[in-house]
Amino acid sequence: MLAALAAVDNPENMKVVEQLFAKGDVNAKASQAGQTALMLAVSHGRMDMVQALLAQGAEVNLQDDEGSTALMCASEHGHADIVKLLLAQPECDATLTDSVCESLPLLCSFCEPGGLKLRSRSVLTLF
Repeated sequence: MLAALAAVDNPENMKVVEQLFAKGDVNAKASQAGQTALMLAVSHGRMDMVQALLAQGAEVNLQDDEGSTALMCASEHGHADIVKLLLAQPECDATLTDSVCESLPLLCSFCEPGGLKLRSRSVLTLF
């Protein structure tokens, strides 16, 4: 799971990380707080790792012990590019809520004008 935070400075190192992801369970949850590797990579703004985890089948809708998803983590940390990437995943459910009922309004609260636009409670569009 901590491989999601590895500093990768060349393609060879990225191949090693991808092999680790392929051999392990990219959807495993930490025993403390229940976060996944995707949530860690998202929280730290690691676009390269987020892309690698998604390519290896990381599930975007998994929720930690507080009900947060990778999408919520990305929005809470202000990583707009990662929010857009996660929303582009066909299985991404932007309507999920966490234990304090944060979801769509939080996603749109940090976005730049012309970034994410809320069309309805269940539909987000990217511009």
